Amino acid sequence: MAHSDKSSRVKTQDVSESQDSGKHRRGAASILPALDSLSDAILVLDANDRISHYNSALVTLYGDAACHLDLGKSFEELVNALAASRQRYGQLPESAEILREGTRQRIALPMPHDQTGTQSDLTVRRMALHAIAPCDYEELSAHGKWLHVSTRLVPGGGKTIVHSDITHWKARELQLEHTVLHDPSTGLPNRTLFMDRLAQELRRCARDRDRTFGITLIEIDRIRMISEELGHERATAVLAAVARRLEGVVRPSDTVGHLDGGTFGCVIEDLSSHEDATDFAARVEAALSPPIQIDGLDIEVKVGMGIALGNRTVATGGDLVRDAMTALARAKDEPGMRAAIFDDVMRSTAQTRYQMDAQLRQAIRRKELRLAYQPIIDIETFRLVGFEGLVRWGQDGLDAVEPEIFIKVAEDSNLIVPLGRLALDMAAKELSSWLQHDPSLFVTVNVSARQLGEHDLARDLKSAIDTYDLPREALHLEITESTVVEYPEKVAEALADIKRLGVRICIDDFGTGYSSLHLLQAMPYDVLKIDRSFISTLDTSPRSRVIVETITEMAHRMGMRVVAEGIERHDQLAMIRKAGCDYAQGFLFAPGLEAADAENLAAAGRLNIG
Repeated sequence: MAHSDKSSRVKTQDVSESQDSGKHRRGAASILPALDSLSDAILVLDANDRISHYNSALVTLYGDAACHLDLGKSFEELVNALAASRQRYGQLPESAEILREGTRQRIALPMPHDQTGTQSDLTVRRMALHAIAPCDYEELSAHGKWLHVSTRLVPGGGKTIVHSDITHWKARELQLEHTVLHDPSTGLPNRTLFMDRLAQELRRCARDRDRTFGITLIEIDRIRMISEELGHERATAVLAAVARRLEGVVRPSDTVGHLDGGTFGCVIEDLSSHEDATDFAARVEAALSPPIQIDGLDIEVKVGMGIALGNRTVATGGDLVRDAMTALARAKDEPGMRAAIFDDVMRSTAQTRYQMDAQLRQAIRRKELRLAYQPIIDIETFRLVGFEGLVRWGQDGLDAVEPEIFIKVAEDSNLIVPLGRLALDMAAKELSSWLQHDPSLFVTVNVSARQLGEHDLARDLKSAIDTYDLPREALHLEITESTVVEYPEKVAEALADIKRLGVRICIDDFGTGYSSLHLLQAMPYDVLKIDRSFISTLDTSPRSRVIVETITEMAHRMGMRVVAEGIERHDQLAMIRKAGCDYAQGFLFAPGLEAADAENLAAAGRLNIG
């Protein structure tokens, strides 16, 4: 039968040999022209899965492969012929899965292009062409058309397979999918798609025990500062430029994603050793080393990298990301280190940190932390003016964990907010009893960037003040200069709320951050602490003496009191007195005191300095 004849009308099996078929012929005669007029391509199988009808739209859809449409041919023969022709079917998305809803199935499976395959390949062909029913699936044809294919059972036996052209709607769907799964500022896969690609790679490793890969987390240093100083649009342009450079480092089979803020992620195939990881990190650093030019400005980008190697033993993508984050934290903590590779030592350290997280959470809940109080002294009279409250973990003066360790754990695990709230409550409670000795005493409590940026700290302060009936100037909050530099807008907003309460604000570690003078005039500080790094070199560095004198004079002109911390020797005390500092604290006067000893000192009112 010629191709032109096939496309001219609906085909049906000849049933004239049966004397009782007149009724069926009359029914077919009435419905077949209607089928032929439809734009959807229709194939009808009889009860034995043989071709009994098809319309002209199916012939058009099949194109040159329409020669395989022979009435009475078995469905399996048609499947094999179409697969061998390589003219009919394209490939469906690999990530699609079978979805079940009652008896209906929605199937999207890879369509092999050749007939020589495993038995499972042939089974896939049969499923994709719908020897089963009822069933729906979407298919990309060899001609670039997206089709919705629907198979339904015919009462009395047989099946209908309807192919509907959904190319227009699929294009809109794919565009929407791209929008949802890609970051608008860089065009890269976002975190959702990145994690999906990572899960796919783990599934490949499960099938191939020798397959290896790795992921790299790349974090741009000080991206917030770039945004604050140069504007959001330029910061976005920097991110886009970094994205293009990272794409130039990886292969087409790898994935680069923009996860959030200044953090990018890469899924790298065939990364199997520390040497491979080190080589990849070197390529990334080389690609990002040249300054990025934005609006005539040369912007240098420094990054930290954390790398984790993956294989079939990795349980989930989340586990691998966690390992890479641990390595990234190590790279950021170590001076001069740009990249770190997750190893057994880090794994052991991470497990220890997770255990400490759980123990710290329990300690906060049980109020097993305390404050040690370091005295703050008037330089001229040696009169006690206040204390700095320092969080300690342990009871009866015994520290279970070093503060630098558990506070870092608290910062990383969101425990810093309840920890800070507990410290504030303890300080307010103990200060309330000390004020009977000296109503002008104050206690300074340290607060973190997270408390200022992500929590209503002013509410906690007001609650503590009201609960213990404190003068509002009796509580001081201490923040580090680095916190202000990293989150200037959030900090300014939070400090404005705190200032309206009447609580005094102290900036710690002054002189160690960036843009100090600019931020000093922008924030409502009452007290300035000169960093101990300047105090420790007063006797050996004339420059340190000039810096201390200059900072003190400037702070006084702006109406602030000045505290010199880290005083350990009498010569340092003499130098800061000469520089004009108001207050001092350090081991020369006392270490951190337990609450009972601090109260005794509050009752005495002053220290005797030998």
